[in-house]
Amino acid sequence: MYIKISNVSKTYLDKGREFTALSEVNLEIAKGEFICLLGPSGCGKSTLLNAIAGFDPPTRGEILIDGVKVVKPSRRNVTIFQNYGLLPWRNVLRNVELALESRRDIPAAERRARAQRYLDLVGLRDFADRAPHQLSGGMQQRVAIARALCAEPEIIFMDEPLGALDALTRMKLQDDIRELQRSQNKTVIFVTHDIEEAVYLADRVVVMTPNPGKVSRILPVELGPGRDRASQDFFRMKEKILEVFNLREKYNIEYAI
Repeated sequence: MYIKISNVSKTYLDKGREFTALSEVNLEIAKGEFICLLGPSGCGKSTLLNAIAGFDPPTRGEILIDGVKVVKPSRRNVTIFQNYGLLPWRNVLRNVELALESRRDIPAAERRARAQRYLDLVGLRDFADRAPHQLSGGMQQRVAIARALCAEPEIIFMDEPLGALDALTRMKLQDDIRELQRSQNKTVIFVTHDIEEAVYLADRVVVMTPNPGKVSRILPVELGPGRDRASQDFFRMKEKILEVFNLREKYNIEYAI
């Protein structure tokens, strides 16, 4: 298995008291898979993501990527956050180039060409000379995605990257992310608290529950690549997740026959 998470727990000291953020998490992820970590605030989704990415190793347990224990971040992987992380004093193209500037083996001309190629891929060719503040939120997130892809990572970690966007922009970027993941065959681990987003994007949804953070259920999303948000199959998948959270009766979900 490409990513193997074994008996992972994470504890912190909070005002002299021990707080358990994650407890005995076990999960295996295949190469090229799109995984959504889904759950309410405080359930440990971001804590688990940061542990897999190597930013904050677990207190107990082990995480292996391609057979190698994760102890620190790897240049082979990238993380995209909700706040875009663009440098305001650089134009769009130079923000994307930033992904390669630590690579002494890549000449400047090649860095620029690769950055331009990924801007083309996310539909921002004509905005290469713009400053980040001249772009909409959705366009800024596309720049962040282009920068991530420019590094040609094996794994892309996404921590609620669309949470600050309006609904229409969010749906468009969900389409873009899913298509890019499929065309580039990237492994994606995506944190969200939005059930519909998880169903639309994921190959499998990992449902987490809080206090402490645990994996409650792992649900395969067997809807194929072309997903219709209005289909009965889509609604049934949402229903399965609502049942895990004991919310189906609250929302009184019914389906037409």
